[in-house]
Amino acid sequence: MRKIEALMIAAVQTFADGRRTTRNRWRSGNTEVIDHVTGIRGTAGYLHTIDVELHGNLIATIYPDSCNMYLMDADWRTVTTKSRLNALCRAFTACSGIYSKKGEWQIDCLRDGTPTEEWSGRASVAFTIDWNRWAMQSARAIAERSCPAIA
Repeated sequence: MRKIEALMIAAVQTFADGRRTTRNRWRSGNTEVIDHVTGIRGTAGYLHTIDVELHGNLIATIYPDSCNMYLMDADWRTVTTKSRLNALCRAFTACSGIYSKKGEWQIDCLRDGTPTEEWSGRASVAFTIDWNRWAMQSARAIAERSCPAIA
């Protein structure tokens, strides 16, 4: 796992747990995680989202309270975009992620249980924090050494 992806996962997990950091954002290189909270918790107007951006383009929006994660490629089907999306998938979903087959992107599972389908540029998947996942444990260990503020 790349260090930047481990720190990205740790930032998402920190914000999903409701912990706050300076300015409610984390950035390293070309990747940024932004925590948005609107309204008062427990009221109808409350909304908590976590956005993941790559080069300023939104590639994931996470709704931790409703356990949803929306993945997007922002019309940039690059190796880096796929790597960041796969890191999020391995850490927070039951999906193993996005892969290429004959030059076309495929996603291995969606919310409706479809085993494999062609990537359409966006997908909705179930979001969970499960500390038994290797990606979560690895990300936390790297973050604790590299960036204690988000660990």
